[in-house]
Amino acid sequence: MVHGTHEYELERNDNDPAVAGDWHTLAMTTQSKYTDKGLASGSKHWCRVRARGTAGDSPWSDPAQAMAR
Repeated sequence: MVHGTHEYELERNDNDPAVAGDWHTLAMTTQSKYTDKGLASGSKHWCRVRARGTAGDSPWSDPAQAMAR
C-alpha cells in the first residue's frame, strides 16, 4: 500500500478506454492486488486504478489492457 492511502479504486472498461462513460467501478479495496472474476476466457478488457487517501485521490493510472484466462 502507498503511504497515506486508505484504499484503491479499480475500474474496468470493456470497450474503448478513451470513452469516459465506458469505465465502471470494479472495487474499492485496501488490498494492493485484485482478481476480477467471471470474465469470459479470451475476452479483452482495459483496467485502471487510483489511490484514495489523506491527500485526496491520485490521478488514474494509465489504462492497461489484459486478456482474461
